[in-house]
Amino acid sequence: MLGKTVALAGRNPSFVALADQGVVSATTFATGVIIGRVCGKAELGVYALVWTLIALTTEISAVLTTTPYTVFSPRLRQYQRSRYLGSVLVHQLLLSLIFALIMVAGTVLGSWRGWLPNNVSSAVTTTAAVILFIGLREFVRRVSFAALKVGMALLVDVIACLVQAGGLLLLLHFGVLNASRTYALLGISSALVAGGWLTLHWRAIRPGPRLYGRDLTRNWRFAKWVLGSCILSLFARYLYPWVLAAFHGTSVTGLWAACSAIVALGNPVALGLGNHVLPNISTVYASSGTAAMRRQVHRSSLQFAAFLMPVVLILAVWGERIVTGVYGKAYGGSAAVVLLLAVNMLISSLMFPYSQGLFSLERAKADTLVNVVTVALLFTVGIAAIKSYAALGAAAALLVTSGITALIRVGVFAREIRHRAPEGPPDARYLAVESPK
Repeated sequence: MLGKTVALAGRNPSFVALADQGVVSATTFATGVIIGRVCGKAELGVYALVWTLIALTTEISAVLTTTPYTVFSPRLRQYQRSRYLGSVLVHQLLLSLIFALIMVAGTVLGSWRGWLPNNVSSAVTTTAAVILFIGLREFVRRVSFAALKVGMALLVDVIACLVQAGGLLLLLHFGVLNASRTYALLGISSALVAGGWLTLHWRAIRPGPRLYGRDLTRNWRFAKWVLGSCILSLFARYLYPWVLAAFHGTSVTGLWAACSAIVALGNPVALGLGNHVLPNISTVYASSGTAAMRRQVHRSSLQFAAFLMPVVLILAVWGERIVTGVYGKAYGGSAAVVLLLAVNMLISSLMFPYSQGLFSLERAKADTLVNVVTVALLFTVGIAAIKSYAALGAAAALLVTSGITALIRVGVFAREIRHRAPEGPPDARYLAVESPK
């Protein structure tokens, strides 16, 4: 099976990347649907709230580990890559432990002050116990994509999703399904596949304890502005369900989660293409220079548009019917929310290549400053819209924010490109890791 998967990936890497994200998105979607139908809108709201924490931890960890690895590993020799990979693996494990402690501390404080309902506290505590394994699974996926080994990433995700699906069936059979047990199951499936990947690839990882601090410092120099951009972007996006829960309760958050999940049917395209084309942008820049990378960025953005436009049109016409057909009649009145979220997804996806282009140019600071606008709009427009119009206001605020920042980001990218030499690869000055003696 492994040989066939790798061979298929070599012939059709974009297709395999889409298939991989399809597997992940389908499993996540089906899980949310089951919780929404069996446990109700309130429990689906709990599931959605905790999912924002997982997304935050995995994305922040990626910025400090696999994002630098994706950008700079094409410039390194094999020995240097193996030493570098050993360092970022250790960094990933330490970050996961830190996030777990933060989740536990936040749960204790929230429960003590009465800010968190018991079901939310339980789900967050369970997630804290397994976040190391969830983060490690995401780490091995991104390392595989960075090496353009999309077949291995697909194999990892297929196995994890099969284990998760089997566990969900057991929870349903015994009538004990809830958000907390679902996240415990996610941790178990992640531990299984991450452990298997490490066993297969351990010889390709050369941890060097005296390089851990040096590589962390170098990663930080590159990633500090990427991290700022990531935190601002995620904060603006994932604060919406928490604000909805604060003003209108977890049932309204459940409606938001259902609409978001239907729109996320486009994620296999957006994220699947992203997993393949975004590392290619860094590879093209490393091998061919600025002019070639600019063309790759524009081409990638057009790819996103071509693949996602049909999804947006379908959701514009049949969005509410799909929501109520999948989740039930209790989720009606969602047509406008679905439409706004679908257009927002399209605009946000078109900007992925431009952000990656700025990261490859080592101009993450510029991307961060763009995302400052996103947060400013959240607090000046978003919260007021949510308070007055609930889920509809949140969707409208997201769309307005995405449109404004998209125009700014394209302009910033064009300005940075004009200040670079058009041809020739960048110098490989980033890492000075040990060379073989």
